[in-house]
Amino acid sequence: MSEDVDPTDWGDVLVRFRQGELAATERLSGIVLTYLARFGAFQYRDSWDDIVQEVLIRLWKNLDQIEHVERLVGWIRTTTHNVFVSWCRKHRVMIPLPEQRNDERHPLAELVELQRALLQLTPAQRTVIETIYLEGRTFADASKQLGMPEGTLRTIRTQAMKALRRSFLDRV
Repeated sequence: MSEDVDPTDWGDVLVRFRQGELAATERLSGIVLTYLARFGAFQYRDSWDDIVQEVLIRLWKNLDQIEHVERLVGWIRTTTHNVFVSWCRKHRVMIPLPEQRNDERHPLAELVELQRALLQLTPAQRTVIETIYLEGRTFADASKQLGMPEGTLRTIRTQAMKALRRSFLDRV
């Protein structure tokens, strides 16, 4: 899918999408599906409809904020990537790495390594790390949510961070 498309074409697609035209929705869905394929998400094909729907809902909600229609395809690519990564986290599955074309390290490699390291933690450690860092909760909020004293939470977090550091140092 080329991103060097005439902006008036995308403006027309967006207008027709806003009007609920099926052909415009299918065209935008096709772009999302193309990016899912590029991201190597073949293993999770049964969930592609859910991911496409989420991307299109986000597009619908942000229609008024898209000022430069020539950037639409890039917006869809980025949003599809973000939704797919969130889906992988939610379902606790590994993010696939597309085949490498050269010796260059893929940008998602660190994320995959982090996922693998998180899976090596105990369930309590993983829950604490996810609550504090992925959900962005304070120690006080996490303590209430998880039903454990704040001191215990901090101890578990410290143990988890040490385990994560060891995991990454072993790979260097």
